Amino acid sequence: MSPSTGRRYPLTLICEVFRIARSTVYWARERLDEGKVPVRQKRGPRTDLSDEELLQEIRTVYAHLAW
Repeated sequence: MSPSTGRRYPLTLICEVFRIARSTVYWARERLDEGKVPVRQKRGPRTDLSDEELLQEIRTVYAHLAW
């Protein structure tokens, strides 16, 4: 909504400002209407260790380094 006029901004203008395709907005809106909210997941390949376990391993190696 425009604070000065109280009117809604057109979707084309919003998409242009954020540099996204209107089709992306319609796709996301449809997913939300269907109740299929996308769940964000960790990006990248799966590893044998969790982030916490990997951090512990890094700290162990770091503690054994001779300074």
